[in-house]
Amino acid sequence: MPDKYTNIGSELHISNSLPTAEDIAGYEALTFTEVKGVASIPELGAASSIVTQADLKDGIVRKAHGERDFGGGDVQFREINSDAGQLLLRTVQDSEATFSVKVIRSTGLIEYFKAIAGSYRRNEATTGNFAGIVSAIQVTSAIVEDDSNV
Repeated sequence: MPDKYTNIGSELHISNSLPTAEDIAGYEALTFTEVKGVASIPELGAASSIVTQADLKDGIVRKAHGERDFGGGDVQFREINSDAGQLLLRTVQDSEATFSVKVIRSTGLIEYFKAIAGSYRRNEATTGNFAGIVSAIQVTSAIVEDDSNV
């Protein structure tokens, strides 16, 4: 089987339930609904800010890890009025609820995490795009990876 070099084939699924345990089994016990028409999934993964302090005596800057952010950003998708996944995403955004996410990568890697949706807006209308939605999703937990299908 050739290496997979593109993201074509990746999927985004959501659940309005939260896992009882933040592990693969906990997330697999949930029922997920695919969000159809997805055009982009934001960057995901841990990143720490760097805290710095210069020492006046020797002029050396000390550095340490600061707060940790697991990522997030805009999910863009073509508007499909009858899609259950899009309707569910709008519902969790309207209710300001935390929800579960399952990303299936084109490579077979599965990523699970909890998130909030900060927005659910119609995209900019131009002659070069589809009518669509942009939803700002922010990860609120560590990302649990299942690489058993890679």
